[in-house]
Amino acid sequence: MDSVITFPVVCFLNEKITVHTKSSFKALGARFLDEQTFVTLENRRSKAKDGWILDSSGKFVPLSYSGNLREWARPISFLWNAVLTKYQANMEGAVKVGFVLKDLDSMSKSSPGKLGMDFKRFLSKYEPDQYITSDILKEWPL
Repeated sequence: MDSVITFPVVCFLNEKITVHTKSSFKALGARFLDEQTFVTLENRRSKAKDGWILDSSGKFVPLSYSGNLREWARPISFLWNAVLTKYQANMEGAVKVGFVLKDLDSMSKSSPGKLGMDFKRFLSKYEPDQYITSDILKEWPL
């Protein structure tokens, strides 16, 4: 079901920005079960929050946290992390620069990371009401 998005992708999950190829996405246990359901391996260090995926075609996919799968595996998570964090995905399409910058501003208050700061600096070159397209994303050195 990964054909829902075009790789590489920029992910904003748990207030952190990451970039993934198809193989690194799979290594995280991240995948679409269907067009409306996205899962990833549970991050035991932080509580799940809403996020989004921005693929290389410019498609924006908001993710709303909706619970966990495989809760039965939590007692053995120190050996094997099998608990999945589940998100409701909304295939919206395009997103404006200003919306993404707003999320990046909230991220920078906690722990921005170099990639998050670089992405924020890159997007700041564009008008807030401009849509992020594949052409814009091609200019950012992933």
